[in-house]
Amino acid sequence: MCRTAMAKMVEGAVEHVVTGADVSASGADAEVLGYHLRSHAKELGELPETPLFFGRLDFEDSAAAGAHRRRHYHIGRRRITTDLAAPPLVVDWRAPVSRAFYRASPRDPHGVAVRRRFGWAPFG
Repeated sequence: MCRTAMAKMVEGAVEHVVTGADVSASGADAEVLGYHLRSHAKELGELPETPLFFGRLDFEDSAAAGAHRRRHYHIGRRRITTDLAAPPLVVDWRAPVSRAFYRASPRDPHGVAVRRRFGWAPFG
């Protein structure tokens, strides 16, 4: 599911670069925007074998979890979603919800029930 969503994100980014869709800039602004769109498309397509997430947070069913009560999140290098209006399949490691992944401890769990770290080794 994540790989399919990522492939669609790459496809959409490339389409924006090729067609200039949703671009309302001109002159130097258009050049800068084009550069950023090309960089984004390239970054999304890099390292297709790399795992899309490296951790997971499962929040408690308690007030300490706040808006994240009883939710879980996969944490990765970039946000992956099927639709901008839908919850992400993978949350960017820099997103505010990801802070609990780095800061939660037995003494101060930040509303986290379970924190998992994943490690992968290349096949072959």
